[in-house]
Amino acid sequence: MKESLLLKIALITTLLGIFVLYVISDNIKIKELSLDEINDEAIGNMVKVLGKVERVTELDKVTFIDVSQPSTAKVVIFREKDDNALGLEDNDYVEIIGKIEDYEGEMEIIAERIRRIE
Repeated sequence: MKESLLLKIALITTLLGIFVLYVISDNIKIKELSLDEINDEAIGNMVKVLGKVERVTELDKVTFIDVSQPSTAKVVIFREKDDNALGLEDNDYVEIIGKIEDYEGEMEIIAERIRRIE
């Protein structure tokens, strides 16, 4: 009898935990900004940016992407050495989720996720 009671408690707790995680994840929103809206106040914040790939520069462990809307921003992607290339080409449209950082006076987006959009 104790085993069945423990099993029921574990099952209820698991389902309740999954429900709570679903509710929390549904309420987390990443602010979508245009590149013109990025300023000093946005440093350190997570943002979502849509734009067109102007140039891709792949080095050993880092990839730099110039993304444009009306204005242009540099996106930095850090990769493991064995990662394959991202497969992005000039004129691809992308959605980038990342953190805004200031590097030597220039605003950059440190990408956590990049997705090609049609």
